[in-house]
Parts: sequence; structure tokens; C-alpha cells
Amino acid sequence: MKKWDIGASTCGRETLTDSVFEEYRDAGIKYMEISLKNIENYNDPDEKTEAIISHDIDKIKSAAIRNNVIIWSLHLPFGAGYYDISCEETEKRQNAVQKYSRLIGYASKIGAKIAVVHPSFEPIEDCIREERLKLSANSLYILSKEAKKCGIKLAVENLPRTCLGRTSDEIMKLISADESLGVCFDVNHLLIQSHKDFVSMVRNKIITVHISDYDFIDECHLLPGKGKIDWKELIGLLKDVGYNGPFMNEVTGRLRNEKSDCCTYAEIFNTNKKMLDCYF
Repeated sequence: MKKWDIGASTCGRETLTDSVFEEYRDAGIKYMEISLKNIENYNDPDEKTEAIISHDIDKIKSAAIRNNVIIWSLHLPFGAGYYDISCEETEKRQNAVQKYSRLIGYASKIGAKIAVVHPSFEPIEDCIREERLKLSANSLYILSKEAKKCGIKLAVENLPRTCLGRTSDEIMKLISADESLGVCFDVNHLLIQSHKDFVSMVRNKIITVHISDYDFIDECHLLPGKGKIDWKELIGLLKDVGYNGPFMNEVTGRLRNEKSDCCTYAEIFNTNKKMLDCYF
């Protein structure tokens, strides 16, 4: 198997400029997931959608080509109500699906291969969990048709805590809505199931990943090696099921005793390269 190329999410960026693509190039990172800063103004449900599609398509594509960066995926925004495809309120749920449909079309136009979607927001009480799973699956069915029409794949991300998709059983229920649906395996989100059990169930439905480390208590999105993940085991599991996408990092934090709030792209690349060289 060919060693995976290293990728990184733009998470935390408010906008994409030429300098972002240049940072990827200078660090040696080949693949990009576009993921802009989280919603802050909940009074404006279109804020995040407009922030993404306001980027000029031709400029984004030319910046990627000029710096030899491949736009692999677009992370669809998420938030309470406005971007929750499992929401019990019909109008809000339908509006979320409509916004996601627009963004899936945009993802296709900028050359992304995958759109990553959260199947819910939280909190979700156990007594309504099955109903919310059904609502989310129905929304995913609609979105899968839009993604197929646009020529890209929709990847449902496993989520932590009370969110939907916190186990392989729930993820498999969600993606059963359509055979074209895949999984974005966030290795930092499993809190009640092991990596081995999750991967052995989901297997080749994993079409992209979010790589970061954590303490097994809650998501931390640390640089690999800063938490408790057994990377030799995890990389072996992904190799065994034939994962062939990029090793896409979603690193947003550091340990509390470290000075800076975030890692540089160079740190991400160098850490990943050493690890992949060791275990491939």
C-alpha cells in the first residue's frame, strides 16, 4: 500500500487567502480540507454559508494549482438549529438541508472530492435518540442525491458525547440511508467505543479521516503523539481496511502547559511524516 499523503484542515481560519495555500506549500502539506471558523452569530443563520461561498471559485482553484495543493474536502458548517439535519423542527431541518445542498454544489465547483457533514448537533436525550437518527438519515438521503448529482462523495462524521454517530452502530444506521454515503472517521471523537471495534465495523466505508490526538475523556484535537492514541495500532487498522485517502489532520489545540494555542502547518507535517515513516 502506498503511504498516505499528509493533509490538514484550515480549521480556525475565517477566510482563505493566497497566503494560506502558500503556508501549505511551504510546510509540504499536499491536501487541504476547507473548514472555516465556527458560527458565532446565531442570529444570522446564513452567515457561515455566505462566508464560504463568497470565496471566488476561480481564485481558489488557481491558488490551489499554483501552490500544488489539492482541495480534498469541504467541511460543512454545523450549529444548533440552523445547521442540524436531525432537528425535530421541520422548517429548521429543511433549511439546514437546503444550505448544505448549496454548499455541496460549491464544493464541487472548487474541485473538492468530498463534503463532510455532521449528522446532528447536541445535546440529544436518550428518549428521542432513535427519532433523531431517523430524521438525520432522511436528511442524509436527500443530501446524498445532491452529492451524486454534483459528482462528489458525502462523508458522515462520527461525533462525540450525546451527538448522533457516536458509535459504529449509529454510523451504520445513518449511512444506510443511501449506498453512496461514506464515513469521515474522526479518531478523536470515540468516547464509548474503541478504535478497533469502530474500524472493524465501518471498514471500507471510511472515505476520509480527521487525525488528531486526545485523552479518551473528551475531544481535544491535539497534535498526534500529545494524547493517548496508540498510533501504531490505529494506522494498522486503517491499512487493514484499505483506507487510501490522505492523512487529514484536524488539529486545533495544545496541551494546557504549552504556550501557543495552535500548531503550525510545519509542525503538523513533520510530526505526521515521522509517524508514517515509522509505521508504514
